[in-house]
Order: sequence, then structure tokens, then C-alpha cells
Amino acid sequence: MRLFHPLLPWYIDVYKTVDSGVTVEDVIMQIYIALQSSINAQQYYNEELGSEIMERIAGAYERRTQGTDEKWNGIKRVDYLEDRCMFVGLVRSGDGMWEIRTR
Repeated sequence: MRLFHPLLPWYIDVYKTVDSGVTVEDVIMQIYIALQSSINAQQYYNEELGSEIMERIAGAYERRTQGTDEKWNGIKRVDYLEDRCMFVGLVRSGDGMWEIRTR
């Protein structure tokens, strides 16, 4: 099952953990794990993002880590969602993938 979000520059692939198919737990846990991954400099400093988007990501990182030791872990994929990190659900797209909806 392949997921995407308009603000994320990569896909999240969800794999089944039981023979009967992908479970809700599979989806939620694998989204969480993917978004908690730290990014490297190459993923952040690239021509595709542009300075305005980089500033918004940096702002999300600052808000998320304010007053915590989490700051030492750097920018994570979840910061690309900026302030839209409340999970709303999934919507099937025309190409067989699923769009992650957030607010």
C-alpha cells in the first residue's frame, strides 16, 4: 500500500504484518515510524524545496522541539507537514495510491 501527502517529497509504503492483509495498526504505525525519521542535509538543502518552504519546515521544527531535548535529533520528516500534522484519514487516488489527509 503506497501513501503520499502533498507536502512530503517521498512516499510511505505500508506493508502487512499479518497474512490476512494490511491492518489499521500497520497503517498508523508505519506512518508514525516514517514521519519520525530524521532527514539528512541533502534532503533539506536542495533546489526543489526553495527558501520559503525551508523556512516553514525550520519553523515547524522549532515549534515541535521548543523546550525539549528533541532539538538535538534535528529536523524530522514530520516537520515537512508544518502545522498540518493532525491525521484525518486516507483517500484513494486515481493511480491506486492513497493520499494522507491532515489538518
